[in-house]
Amino acid sequence: MLFNKYPQLTYKFGNKDIQVVDIFKNISFSNVDTSYAFRDYYIEDGETPESVAIKLYGSSNLSWLILLVNNFTRLQDDWFVSQLEYLGQQESKFGGNAYYIPALPNLKIGDILVRVTGTAGTAATSVDSTSYFHVSDYDPYFRKIRGICGGTGSISKGDLVLIARQNPENGTVSPIYFNNQGDPSQLTNYTNILYKESYNKSVLYFYDSYSVILDPYRFSISGRTSINSNTTYLNTTDTTTENNFALCLLYRYGICGGTMPVGVLKKTVGEDEFAKYINKQKIKVLKSEHIANVLSVIESAIETDTVSKTFIIEI
Repeated sequence: MLFNKYPQLTYKFGNKDIQVVDIFKNISFSNVDTSYAFRDYYIEDGETPESVAIKLYGSSNLSWLILLVNNFTRLQDDWFVSQLEYLGQQESKFGGNAYYIPALPNLKIGDILVRVTGTAGTAATSVDSTSYFHVSDYDPYFRKIRGICGGTGSISKGDLVLIARQNPENGTVSPIYFNNQGDPSQLTNYTNILYKESYNKSVLYFYDSYSVILDPYRFSISGRTSINSNTTYLNTTDTTTENNFALCLLYRYGICGGTMPVGVLKKTVGEDEFAKYINKQKIKVLKSEHIANVLSVIESAIETDTVSKTFIIEI
């Protein structure tokens, strides 16, 4: 058949994903930035490629043209979704809380953090079994854990937490051990929560008033460089040891409850994602007077049996 050699792509039709022939894999426009043939269009809330095609060209049959101009091949990822759908996606991707810790355990997705109620030396001796959360994501550079699906109790700033992991072979749950913040460091199975905030509002990066990204491990004391990002030493009274986590910007952010030094700003996870979302609203559309030329090139592409041939649409 004519399209046997053409690749397939997934197209979302209503609530269903269907496989369709990708006849545009080797077709592109020479320059979509020119105002001669194209113009900007801002997708309105709830609009689909079909509804935009009806508005601009009078027919939903030309919705593929909008996708081709913008090189959209995965509609569920490329198209500007409604605000309601966006909020639902954010809850799924960035719901829960961010917990900052001073330690650097080898955390894995699915690990469990439980609030500690008693300790003896470097080991936890008792826990509150109602206060826990599951690790959904872990950023060791910012020492930030995304916690979801917790118990009926709560875990807050200053609490001690034990880190536990389930054995996939027998299902048993046991604490994991890591270096504490002592000098010299010792193995322990618990750490403390420096700060807790909504994950959506958590730190993606720090920057200054000139939009220069700042190292979270730089010293909060003026005139000093950064500490090692893998240091586990923490002593709030020691101002002379170079690699003291207590002296860096990240620790200060956590211990001060999210307050930053003068001149330091933060970009949140949610802000970055929202910027990406808004950028999708603006697309390029072909001016209607050039449609006939485009359709002629497309017809030539479909009729050829040389699938690998590249067709450049020049306007």
